[in-house]
Amino acid sequence: MNKERELDALAEVLLILTKEFVENPTVAIKDAFKYVLREIVTPILASETAYRDFYNKTGKDIQSIDWRESHTINTKNGQSISLHKEYTGDHMQPCNIFKSELVSAYKNKQLTVDFIKNKLKNRYVCWITQEENKRLNALGYKNNRPDPKKAYQEAGIVIYCPPVNENSSFPETNVISEPLTKKCIKTTSNEQHEKCEDHITREIESLQKNAQPQVHKAITYCSKNTFVFKNEKRFNKERNRYGFITLDNEGRLVAVAAMHKDKRGAAYGQAELCFYDEFKEEFGQWRLVAINKERLSFHKLTNILEENGSYEATIDPRKGS
Repeated sequence: MNKERELDALAEVLLILTKEFVENPTVAIKDAFKYVLREIVTPILASETAYRDFYNKTGKDIQSIDWRESHTINTKNGQSISLHKEYTGDHMQPCNIFKSELVSAYKNKQLTVDFIKNKLKNRYVCWITQEENKRLNALGYKNNRPDPKKAYQEAGIVIYCPPVNENSSFPETNVISEPLTKKCIKTTSNEQHEKCEDHITREIESLQKNAQPQVHKAITYCSKNTFVFKNEKRFNKERNRYGFITLDNEGRLVAVAAMHKDKRGAAYGQAELCFYDEFKEEFGQWRLVAINKERLSFHKLTNILEENGSYEATIDPRKGS
């Protein structure tokens, strides 16, 4: 089935179920509505802690595990672990909030297929550890979570982002580049591997590393080297990173400034611009921050923004591709 048509079909089903849930709330309708709300999600994410802990124990990517099934997983040393005793597949937006949004939109005569499609594109399940789950619950975010990104930040949960260092010991994993329909595997600044995968099947198929390399053209920044950082954090879904909002010299929100996390490289801890897809032709996808050839640490940037609220800086031109 065509991916866009599949999304249309799911939205049409939810449109009918929401109408029936409000107008004709039989037991069967309630059960069907509840089941569909729970099952429909987009690609599986993982916290850094859950991803690395699971990989160290099993050598596998937890994001490839179907969160809806009960699993016993064999570890590297021949023992086994009960998946759901150590981790939990967390709906980043609780189902009750998703339901409330649909019901409210229907009652206000605003519920359409396009409205539901936009909601579906932001439905994620994230593998987190049981300890991280307890932190969310302790903060009151078990069922009441109007802002999932803020909830994760307050609980100290960082979503795993694949390393850009091609020599990393951890396998490359999936970064959401287009909601619901597409994942990209990012490697070095000179290569980009990309493939598509259907994310609405019950079984998440293993990714086959058969994408073709693509060499980027050299990027020249000319006069667009001045950026303004604001003391406001946002989640860049396309780059899968949390960071400070970043405006260019035209006042456009072009990126978030996050911390470079590859501990084995010299850039570890440095502020890194993670650009939105609509600006990648202009700026690329990633760009380390350097001012007069001096790297700006993320810790220093954080202190500046906490003290001043914003920070304007002219970034050294990026060389090459």
